[in-house]
Amino acid sequence: MVKWSEDDSDGDAPLRWRDLLSATLTETVQEPAPAPRPPRPFPFRHSTFCGVLAGLAFFGGLFMLLGFLYGTDGCDDDSLFEILGGWMFYLSVAGVPVNGFIFFVSLADKETQSSEVFLWSMLHVAVLVMSFVAFAAGITQDMFCGSGGPHYDLGAGF
Repeated sequence: MVKWSEDDSDGDAPLRWRDLLSATLTETVQEPAPAPRPPRPFPFRHSTFCGVLAGLAFFGGLFMLLGFLYGTDGCDDDSLFEILGGWMFYLSVAGVPVNGFIFFVSLADKETQSSEVFLWSMLHVAVLVMSFVAFAAGITQDMFCGSGGPHYDLGAGF
């Protein structure tokens, strides 16, 4: 015999009203588990991107300085070090606006921490500026070749 009363003194009833109500309430209160996100086809890591750009800035400046110091003298005969270093350094310079774009996109993205993107971007810019200062002779040497930049007869009028 099943009793549906609140006060079931027999102990016969396997189900009480409060059990039924609590089961119903817990079923409606529990939220379903969120569906797993599909994996991205290419996992982009901004920290790796900035690390590569910082490495390009440093080694590009170093290669340009080595090509300037140990290469042949003259404006048109750049060595392999200068050419490769120039591509590396200026590719890193081109990464600065890309980092700015990624930062502005991260402001709207809830899954990306904008502070981390900003710090890595600033690290890249800092390494770029320090590389430019440290290797300025190799990076700027082509600006002073021929008549494209300042040279010894700047004020002579020739």
